[in-house]
Amino acid sequence: MSSESSLPGRHQCTLCPCGGYTNANNDQASSPLTICRCSHPWITHVVQMIRDALNLHFRDQKGGHALTKCGGFFSYAQTWDYDTPCACSAPWFHHANIDTSSVSHTITPDLEPLRTSWAQAITSNRVQLPPPMAAFQGVQPTLGGNVHQRRMASSSQKTRGTSARTGVRANPYPQDARLQQQAQFVAPDTVECTVALLPYVLPGDDNEQAGHPSPAYRFNPAKLSELVQGNLRLCKLIIAVTLSKQGEVWAEMNRQIEFHCRTHGIHIPPCLETADSETELMFNKLSWQLIGPGRSLKDNTRIFKAPGPPGIDGVRFTYDVLVKEFGPKKVSNPLHSTNPLFLIVPRWGNLQAAIVPLVDPRLIEPFHSLIHACFASRVIHKYEYEETDLPVCLDGQCPINGVPAIATTVGSTPSQGLSTPLRPAATLPGGEGMEGNPGLPTNRRHRVESVSTPLQDVSAEPPTSRQRTGSAGNTQRSAPGLAPTNENASRNTTATVLAAIAPTTRPVVGPMVHMTTDEIKNWSLRALACVPRIPEDRYVEFRGSSDTDMAETLLDLLQFLCSDDRQAAFEPKVTCKIVEMAAFLQPIRRFKINQGYGNGPERRIYRAAAQRLSSDNVFWETRRPFVSLRFYPTSEPMSTRVTRLRAFGAFAALHMLHLCLGPLPISPFLILVAVKGNEGLPEDNAFIRALDPEAADMLEPWFALGEKGRVPRDNATNPICLLLIQALNMEPRLVNDDRSPEDHQAITRALLGSVLIGDANFMAHPDFLAFRHGFNIRLNDTRTLLDTFVPPSLACANSLIKAMYNRDISNASQVLYRVRFATTCRSSNRDYKLFLELFQHRFVRYVNGVGHPDHTFVRGSLITEDSFKDDICDGILRSRMLLLAVTDAELLPADPDWTLTLRLHPAKQSLNVEFRPEPTLHFHTCESACDIEINEWLQNALLENPASSESATLFDCWFHGQIMRTTAQYNDI
Repeated sequence: MSSESSLPGRHQCTLCPCGGYTNANNDQASSPLTICRCSHPWITHVVQMIRDALNLHFRDQKGGHALTKCGGFFSYAQTWDYDTPCACSAPWFHHANIDTSSVSHTITPDLEPLRTSWAQAITSNRVQLPPPMAAFQGVQPTLGGNVHQRRMASSSQKTRGTSARTGVRANPYPQDARLQQQAQFVAPDTVECTVALLPYVLPGDDNEQAGHPSPAYRFNPAKLSELVQGNLRLCKLIIAVTLSKQGEVWAEMNRQIEFHCRTHGIHIPPCLETADSETELMFNKLSWQLIGPGRSLKDNTRIFKAPGPPGIDGVRFTYDVLVKEFGPKKVSNPLHSTNPLFLIVPRWGNLQAAIVPLVDPRLIEPFHSLIHACFASRVIHKYEYEETDLPVCLDGQCPINGVPAIATTVGSTPSQGLSTPLRPAATLPGGEGMEGNPGLPTNRRHRVESVSTPLQDVSAEPPTSRQRTGSAGNTQRSAPGLAPTNENASRNTTATVLAAIAPTTRPVVGPMVHMTTDEIKNWSLRALACVPRIPEDRYVEFRGSSDTDMAETLLDLLQFLCSDDRQAAFEPKVTCKIVEMAAFLQPIRRFKINQGYGNGPERRIYRAAAQRLSSDNVFWETRRPFVSLRFYPTSEPMSTRVTRLRAFGAFAALHMLHLCLGPLPISPFLILVAVKGNEGLPEDNAFIRALDPEAADMLEPWFALGEKGRVPRDNATNPICLLLIQALNMEPRLVNDDRSPEDHQAITRALLGSVLIGDANFMAHPDFLAFRHGFNIRLNDTRTLLDTFVPPSLACANSLIKAMYNRDISNASQVLYRVRFATTCRSSNRDYKLFLELFQHRFVRYVNGVGHPDHTFVRGSLITEDSFKDDICDGILRSRMLLLAVTDAELLPADPDWTLTLRLHPAKQSLNVEFRPEPTLHFHTCESACDIEINEWLQNALLENPASSESATLFDCWFHGQIMRTTAQYNDI
């Protein structure tokens, strides 16, 4: 596609209900990041299909990308190759395939003479096909015997000839190789739907909660649309489900609803009459039920209720019946123009969840992130009642000041979520699936247990893996070959092992921040959309074999670009282009470590550069959990120092723009004052405590004193006196008792500057001014980065920066909640299904473990004895190592839809039956995925029964060794 002045139109937005791209001037987009009226860029809108078969990119066209929210592949490159980067930064092969088989190959009149040559070119690339007669296999012989015998023989022949039952017969007409590759990605016979989960049980049910009378669900189309796009969407009560067009779908829908609720900490009370011995899910005991519009009242208002006779039972619960009874003709979907919207309500009690999204951000308390019984009334209140008073927490049912409420129902507590007994693997449309809530034995260190997620089908073989091997920093020698032996372990079958694992429940974790990851991503997109395009030959390009060398070269290049005279020689340690600063703001940036290419290597280089610059004690000093500027004792600027600090500021800005993460370990308070100056100093000690508890403890006495408080001058050991002396070198007697509010604020800001930044007068120091100058990157001729932090671009920089910095792992469940299991196997082999379930159990048990596995294969082999003892009580070591292995960063991604996918594959046939080594993990850091082969060695390791809840197994040693040896040595794309 040539770089024309305007881009073709696009359809609906992937981030909002926008129906099609249109900008403020009602003209076509000039770049992929040109903003639509919906505030999202052109690239996030769905691509229009190329229908001209003579178009250069007709057969290369690609669809969207789930992680980047790209609406369709786009590149200015004339030819698109396997790894050509899209404007969304993801390569060509990561985008979804588009089936062009149904497109009519229209030829424009001016190209009519090319028809014959084009057809010949297509035919010349095809495989030579045998004549159609080759498919004829002759007439079947006459069957002998009596009538019954002939019937049975005929039935047996038909059964053997049915490919859907016993395999696909060899096709005498092989397809073109390219068409075969496309056919692997054809979507199954499924359809996307939207489910809206309303918070109350139906009024009049016996399950209405005390203190929560259910309102009558009366909505007109406008009010229902406002509710769906408002509080339901805000509170994660909108669920995207995929249903089969054939047969009963209630079990599929229930599985996806349960998984969504577990993921987002939403509790639907289960049916208490379900016996513990029941292993099959009963339709009449689902925790939810469908509702639809009833009779019409005035103003087109309808009462929504359960369907009347004959009702919807499990047999009639098909996609066609759902669309007929509850589909678009009855209820329109304000979120998607084509997907049907189905409304469901809880059946056995009102929804319960954290109420953080429904509370004024200025009034949020820690206990708001716990499960609240008042959640339902807060969700529906403003749409149902006229009074303005907001609902309050219910005595005895809601946690107050961090004290959990007492359970109100026997056998069910708010923290249980949707807990169901472990059930056998169930078949999903187009593949294999896993149901149930696998649990683990209780760990005596009280690690929070988690659950595995349903298995999803991957209908095609995974892309070529990028295996990474090497040695970690504390590795002493290569891990020996693991043998499935353990003196304290016993061997079992898959059935006995799974039967010994008791089900558990998923803990509810409140949201980490008050600003959503969508808002972080939107800020980055808005900022980068202002940047004009540059020619492709001026794009950023780094190529090397060491992430450390590439990180140093990145910082050196930024220093060269921030220099006023640029006379100093720039000597890169790796191959790179000398480009302008604008090149770092383009959507295409090429970072390549060995053969690794894409977002993963870029993240790794940025994180390595952040660690590298913070270790330079000439410019940085440690301030509790962060580093801040080490202010030079002179107030005169030094050219070399100024240039370096400008480069550090520019790097921090690029880190935030591209990774949507804070440039840890650089202090967030330094970023705040770089954005807002003195106004960026937080005068709210609760905000300070959320980022730096030790600093908050130091400042707490001064905040408690207030403007009218008296400083105890006669007590030199008083915390306020010590703070004034140590932070400001100020005698307490100089603080007047009758000080004005302005004087009190001046002292407060001086204390904040000294404690948080490192200098009370940092605003006038040349070191800070240089850092801020570099941070304020110029986006275009009239706009800089600091302009994106002022209204209406962004209402609160404090919330944005706090959200970017609050990405550390504090609990293993933060990683486990994002894990998705998938398989490429369509086999009906029961043992293989059980191994897939068993892998989930072993994986969750490993991640929830503490420290390194205590086994000779790890202790003293992979790590030294000192390293083992140093991390012996680290409860998040394994989850942190896993996150680093699959994302190339130790911080949780800011993408709201980020998932960690484990793709499990059946073992490949090996010619050497004697040699069955342990499988190797293949990581794909650009898409946060990992491919694992369930071969005979791993199956044997999965059957090992742990001697105790904390004992290390062979599986633990194998998995730990795989992720520990993972470095930036990419050897295949």
